[in-house]
Parts: sequence; structure tokens; C-alpha cells
Amino acid sequence: MFVNDEEGNKRLSSLDNLINRLNGQKNIKGLKIKKIHNGGRPKDRENDTDDERAEIGIASLIHGPTKAAEEYDTTISRASLLSKGIATHSNGPKEELVNKVIDKKEAIHQKALDIICGALESIDDKIDKVSKPKDLAFIASSMAKVAERTSPKNSNNDNGPKVQVVVYAPRVRDSSEYEVVEG
Repeated sequence: MFVNDEEGNKRLSSLDNLINRLNGQKNIKGLKIKKIHNGGRPKDRENDTDDERAEIGIASLIHGPTKAAEEYDTTISRASLLSKGIATHSNGPKEELVNKVIDKKEAIHQKALDIICGALESIDDKIDKVSKPKDLAFIASSMAKVAERTSPKNSNNDNGPKVQVVVYAPRVRDSSEYEVVEG
């Protein structure tokens, strides 16, 4: 349905318009209405330094953007962008910030690999003492996950999630399959 300008303006200014109703009331059954912040830094907040940005980006990589956003009082999207070295959309990735995040990510990755290797070496010594098949299966499953997660990724994303879409067509039933009621 198309509405001309006159009708559109009439609808927008109407008291029955939901937005006008909500703006006229401060509190509707416990629901608080607040204006949406449409971008930019919150009022009275200073610019973050590159070190602070890198810290947020690293936290986003380790704990996820949601947790990092809560911890550093920022938005989820900003935490996610900082994990990629992007301070502002318009400027794209900052090389210095990208390098800081990558260096920290590599250090964390290396530390994790060291811990995994230490655990694998200690398992070698104790694997003979495992008597229950259930425990052995759990160890094998865990090691398979470690092997999968630490294997190098191909550039064409062969190790990424596999998406499978299954489409079912409805079965068309013949009229003879229905019960006929005569009245």
C-alpha cells in the first residue's frame, strides 16, 4: 500500500502513533523509555589510547566481544572491531593496533600450545594406568578436539563450519485420501 505525503504526515503526527504515545509517557508498566545513542563516544568520555584499545581487543579475542564489552564499558561491536585492529570504520585497521593484537594473540596461542604439549606428555606416562574404556574414550575424544583446534586452517576455509540446508517439499494429497462427509 502506498501512502501520499499528506497521509504520511497525518499518520506520523497522530496521537495514535505508537512512537508519539511512548514519547508522551515516561514509564509504561515498569518499561523505561530512553533515547538510543546513535554512535560516537559517550558524553564526557576521553579517547582511548592504543594500549587501552589493544587491551579491549585482546579481551574480546579471549573472552568474546560480549564479555569484553561488559568489562570495559563499551559496545559489543566496538570490542569486536578492536579485536581486528579497527578503531574507527572510516579509517579501517590501524597497523600499530593490528600488530599489538596479533602479537598478544600469538603469545596466548603459544602459551596454550605449551600447556597442551605438557598435558600430552604427562598423559603418555599415565595412559597405561587407565583401565576403564569410558575414560580412555574421553581422553581420545579430548585429544581429537585439541588436534582439530590446533591444526592449521586453509585459506579457502575447509575447516570452517559446514552448513547443510535440507528443503522438504510438501506431499500433495489426492482428494481420494480425504474422508467425505455428506450432509
